[in-house]
Amino acid sequence: MSIAYNDLKHAILGSGPMGILISTLIAQKFDEVTLWIPDKDLVEDLKRRRQTEIMGKTVDLPDHIEIVSSLDPFGRDDWAFHIAMPSRSFIDTLHSLIDVLEPNNSYLFSLFTKGILDSKYRKKTGFVTYSQYLKHQLTEKNFKSTSIAVANGPSLLAEMMEEKLSFFNIGSSDPKSREYLA
Repeated sequence: MSIAYNDLKHAILGSGPMGILISTLIAQKFDEVTLWIPDKDLVEDLKRRRQTEIMGKTVDLPDHIEIVSSLDPFGRDDWAFHIAMPSRSFIDTLHSLIDVLEPNNSYLFSLFTKGILDSKYRKKTGFVTYSQYLKHQLTEKNFKSTSIAVANGPSLLAEMMEEKLSFFNIGSSDPKSREYLA
């Protein structure tokens, strides 16, 4: 089964500066954007104020970004998940997310989380990268239509905040996913 990229809803997982910034950028191109933040109090605060500060600059959150603290909305429909969270939160969040997803739906995962797997998981699984671990988890749960991409680059957040030209790499074994994310 192939992914219908134009039908994907977009979700950003992460409440840090990168997650919030990515949500505002994606909201410039898509009408349905969901920002998932695990902290219910922060969710309520952002819903009320619709802005936050990143690196000394005020960032407005467009009204069409839905801000949620539950993963339950992701249990239906086809999604592009843009994961930008601290590495220490990645594994637990990933397991919670996979538990609510429907294996017959289509999913694109773009990972902005930096680093490598914790030594405990490297020893347990033999995997080093988050993308390897995610692929293994999706295969184990019999997901039919998924693609994984990794985005990385130097000083990505600072350059994006200053609206300067920036470069980063998008790596994926699927050329369509790379093109779509670029």
